[in-house]
Amino acid sequence: MSGTASQYIHWKLAIGHIEERKEQPLAKWMLKKPQKLTVGPIEWIKSILSIDSNARFSWTLNLALDTAEDHADLAEFFLGDGVSNPNGGINWAKKRIELGLARPVPVLLWELGNELDWMEFKDQFPIEVYVKKCKEAITAIRAVNPSAKFAAHATTSAKSYTNDSWKNWHQTILKKIGSSIDYMVYHAYYHGIATEVHERIMNSIHEDITNITGSDRIRFYISEHARWNNFKNDKTQWYQTHSLAGCLSTAQWVSRMLQRGDVDLMTYHCFAGG
Repeated sequence: MSGTASQYIHWKLAIGHIEERKEQPLAKWMLKKPQKLTVGPIEWIKSILSIDSNARFSWTLNLALDTAEDHADLAEFFLGDGVSNPNGGINWAKKRIELGLARPVPVLLWELGNELDWMEFKDQFPIEVYVKKCKEAITAIRAVNPSAKFAAHATTSAKSYTNDSWKNWHQTILKKIGSSIDYMVYHAYYHGIATEVHERIMNSIHEDITNITGSDRIRFYISEHARWNNFKNDKTQWYQTHSLAGCLSTAQWVSRMLQRGDVDLMTYHCFAGG
């Protein structure tokens, strides 16, 4: 679960029988009015596991709306055995089993929000608030799973800045919670924006990781990358993510990232989106 919608969806309202689910709003450019989610966490995970039973998952935490208690309950929901109930109250792991997922979900990492420095969230999330929310989420989930891994976001659109002020975001993260995270998230949209531009930004972040934390332990997680089209709601250009130009530009991106020594994970986002 990732992308813009992750900061609108309450996971607790998207599980259970469809009659039990509550309507909830999504991003303004996705749906005009609230609706029940027919594909929630259970359906999404089942669909992936039906294709690859060895799949592992990255989940983007909703830092905009969910509480620390919600994060802890989600960790129990995904990872619990259904017998113990570490958080008390509802046995969330038992509920997962009742909903058809008998085995714990193999969560590889937790992504700490999505592009909260950008567009509709930027006024709500100055860096100090983002760091505070990250700390709360990390503490809550590690109380359930001490070995949980976390990925914090670098600046969403560093290429849009005319000076180096974009660095303040990730530098503050590294100083405040660098010892608690395992990945730095970077989003890359290309074909129109040269791969070299993205790599210069990544090189700068990598240098700060080493200088501020004293090691290169923190790696990159490219949780979104694709050939960029535009935001036209008529969808006339959305096909370009998987056109010949899209395939070639993505092949170039993957090839370049494979040459780096600091990229561990990438997620294509998204196959046919605007």
